[in-house]
Amino acid sequence: MRIFHLHEQDWQAEPAYNTVARRFFPWDGIEAAEWGGAWVQVLPGETSTPHHHDENEVFFVVAGGGLVRHGAEQYRIGYGSSMYMEPGVDHCVVNDGPTPLVFVSMWWDGPVRTTPEPDPA
Repeated sequence: MRIFHLHEQDWQAEPAYNTVARRFFPWDGIEAAEWGGAWVQVLPGETSTPHHHDENEVFFVVAGGGLVRHGAEQYRIGYGSSMYMEPGVDHCVVNDGPTPLVFVSMWWDGPVRTTPEPDPA
């Protein structure tokens, strides 16, 4: 087993995304995996850079709150929120709160089986 403990000095600016983050890999003894991931912070009053990509991506919010935008959709998020970002759809995270919005992001290539969304009626 390999354990990584995140510390304040591990955070690095990611200007392309307007966030600070600590990517999972490389990890001591692990150069890469079939998937990617990172601890991510969006600082108070900031919005991550809207972007899209070919990978599937999920976010798991562990602290703070704000909004997530995915295409034309927008939702309030906070501790315990989990989101799936479909490939090719612009998305970003807005921190409208007083503390850092912290989430775990994981991304991977390949198909995902989905089911039709239930009728909201």
